[in-house]
Amino acid sequence: MNQKEDKIKFYKPFCSFSFITLFLTPQPLEPSNPSWGGSYAGVMAGYEVGAAKIIASGEPTYSNNLGFEGKGAEFVFGYGKSFNKYYLGLETSFAAFNTHGKSTIQSDTPCRGELVLFSTKITKKDSVGFFVRTGYHPTDESLLYAKFGIVSSQFNFNLKNEYSCHHSPYDYSFNYKKRLKGFSTGLGAEIKLTQVFLGRIEVSHIKYGEKLFGFNLLGIEEYNVPDDFWRTKLKLQSNEIKFGIIAPLD
Repeated sequence: MNQKEDKIKFYKPFCSFSFITLFLTPQPLEPSNPSWGGSYAGVMAGYEVGAAKIIASGEPTYSNNLGFEGKGAEFVFGYGKSFNKYYLGLETSFAAFNTHGKSTIQSDTPCRGELVLFSTKITKKDSVGFFVRTGYHPTDESLLYAKFGIVSSQFNFNLKNEYSCHHSPYDYSFNYKKRLKGFSTGLGAEIKLTQVFLGRIEVSHIKYGEKLFGFNLLGIEEYNVPDDFWRTKLKLQSNEIKFGIIAPLD
């Protein structure tokens, strides 16, 4: 019995030390999950729903809220590393869209006794983005991540006055093309489909900065807007959901 008790006394501290070493000692942050290490490229497709608010002050005044929606395709390129359960990476994207919306409203105030009809059409053509991705591996074959960065998108606006109060009644319209910058935030998930390919799903919200410009029969003025122009304030935001396939380049 004494020998057994001596063995038990010997093994107790040994087992305790082994447990502490294996489970409680912090593990070094060494690269892991080779599916998420190095450079990669991918293609994605999705749908976008957005909203625009246009407020114009002048003679007459009007405000317009219109939605826009449509499909898009996106190419992504990036580089990242996994450290045990954590992930950090950089990504850039190039997207093409078929996104559009249209709205026609009456002016808020009359001009020389007449209410003026304004028609606004918005189209989004393309977008370029630069992002940071931070994530966590719940398993060795999946990644949950947050994504944030800067987006630059090309918008076309068609502004049409269906009755001019300053001249004889006739329609006029003109186009305003502008690349707008915005801040994008999003959440996504990736899962290993094969030894090479990853599947991705992502949702994001883009908020564009406020843009001020002026227009009249002669066209658009972005700087030092004259008093006889409609001073127009433009606000835009959109939501996107995308699905895609990612593959390593290394």
